[in-house]
Amino acid sequence: HPRVYCWLGLGEAMRGKRKAAHDYCLKGLEVAQAHRDVFNVLAAKLTIVEIDAVLGILDGTAAAADIVCQELTAAGADQWAACAKMVAVWARTLTVGGVDPAEAVDAFDVYTEDGSTAMTPFFLALISDIEKHHRRSRRAYDLLIRAQAVASATGERVWDDFLAQRLATLPLAAKSGRSA
Repeated sequence: HPRVYCWLGLGEAMRGKRKAAHDYCLKGLEVAQAHRDVFNVLAAKLTIVEIDAVLGILDGTAAAADIVCQELTAAGADQWAACAKMVAVWARTLTVGGVDPAEAVDAFDVYTEDGSTAMTPFFLALISDIEKHHRRSRRAYDLLIRAQAVASATGERVWDDFLAQRLATLPLAAKSGRSA
């Protein structure tokens, strides 16, 4: 199934292996295209921009995420488009700026409005990065603590190190003794 390749790609990204991550997603994209499976073609494209966000790659990520967001919106997949929107706002904020952080928060609300929790620790971390960029350390810290709570409650522990690394860069984490 194409999305299995995408999940394998995300796993490789969590290990810091961009080429392997992209190769898996491209395989998923190829399988979806061969079956004329439009939704999974879009899911693979979304996963590619998510992988770049996991790896902290900014160059080209905002533009690619914008395209994926537009394609998902056109397909009526607003919840999935919201994921691409969060990645686009994150990448644009950290590169060129001039983006309203509320766009990412609004996209997060669209993504989670049905109670979805999958990958929410990741998206909360991206929003935390945006808040940190705007020098709102307290808000950034609170978002990471919330992300840790979600990861703990859902068992999505793959994000533990990802979140701990971000917490370690915030002065509030040092004062509170929380870094993991």
